[in-house]
Amino acid sequence: MRPSKVLILVATLVVLLASGCRKPSSNGIAEALSRTGIVAYQGAGIYIEEGPNSNLSLSWRGALDFGGELKMAANYAPRDFVIGDQTMKFVPIAVDSGALDGIRDKIGTGPGWIRMDYYGAGAEAAAVTHPTGGSGSLPALDRGALIAVLRTRTNGSLAPAIVIDQISKTRIDGTKIDLGALSFERDDVRAATCLAKAAATRDEAEAKSILEDASRAIPNSIFADLFKAKLGLGESEEVSSSPAIEALVAKLTVKRDSVVIHASPAPNAPSVGTLAMDDEVDTTGRSAEAETTSEGTAHWYRIKSPTDGWVFGLDLVGAD
Repeated sequence: MRPSKVLILVATLVVLLASGCRKPSSNGIAEALSRTGIVAYQGAGIYIEEGPNSNLSLSWRGALDFGGELKMAANYAPRDFVIGDQTMKFVPIAVDSGALDGIRDKIGTGPGWIRMDYYGAGAEAAAVTHPTGGSGSLPALDRGALIAVLRTRTNGSLAPAIVIDQISKTRIDGTKIDLGALSFERDDVRAATCLAKAAATRDEAEAKSILEDASRAIPNSIFADLFKAKLGLGESEEVSSSPAIEALVAKLTVKRDSVVIHASPAPNAPSVGTLAMDDEVDTTGRSAEAETTSEGTAHWYRIKSPTDGWVFGLDLVGAD
């Protein structure tokens, strides 16, 4: 065999082997997405598939809080679905994602689906501490705004950010933000999320309740002054005091799954996390007076671990 033919055969074999080693994918976008991320838009909808296999559509199941942890479902790729009169690309979400705590029973076996624009692949949740933007591709962001940031790709003081246009509800690509204008502290992000939830509701009483609960639960947030301003309070005024609390240091066990940790001792207070059956919590106090709800009568227990918040006594073994 001539040398030139040998070279051609070798080159062909190398190309075939290389193509055979590439990971097959039915969707190039799936390979570009990180398998973990966060909810990048406050109130992003989570959907499930319904209908016959030949005509699947999405059915809304709930709204997700900004910053909630998301994991892409295995063996799935992003897909197009029609919502209203628009075709949108959605990402499949595993049912054990932290962002689905509290509504997991509505998702069933999954997966859930979230708009790809709202999936912050590899991002971290942050809150804007200094007004910024208004030039280039970064829109003006007020203090207290929420933003998803790819901090691992920081260049100098700037990092890529995921910004959602508030009118079109679509992602603005190519935006960067100065890290000096942000806080990644958990309480600050929680506070900013409560501000966003209060702003989104059309019910003034509900908005006031959200702000009052957040002001009590997160008193040391950098945005405490924004709570007071929106509640019409002066700098020296305090939000009406919480119920009297008795000191109680104990370690208690959770009775059932999906127990909500509330921001304050009230059944309608914002959720700051959930607990599973047999989890252990460390308490620091309880409400002096028992409260009667639709589930029964018990005290509220202040816990410091696994997160700071309040749990109703009927959900704890040994509580009353």
